[in-house]
Amino acid sequence: MTTQIVGGYLVKAGSSTFVLPLERVRETFRARPEDRKPVASHGFCVLRREQVIPLHELGGLLGNQAESWPKRG
Repeated sequence: MTTQIVGGYLVKAGSSTFVLPLERVRETFRARPEDRKPVASHGFCVLRREQVIPLHELGGLLGNQAESWPKRG
């Protein structure tokens, strides 16, 4: 048996916590609720450095019920 320590990025969806391997994360940023823009019948996106980035609800992708978009001060 082999053991390897891998760095990870913790994310929450509802009451569940998940770890994303750091080598799979290119960039993180904090989008505000008002930054979300609707995309016709495809959900939402944000504009970052003149690039459209689709948003996916982690809870929906994993079959968990996610909380609504968090309010931050």
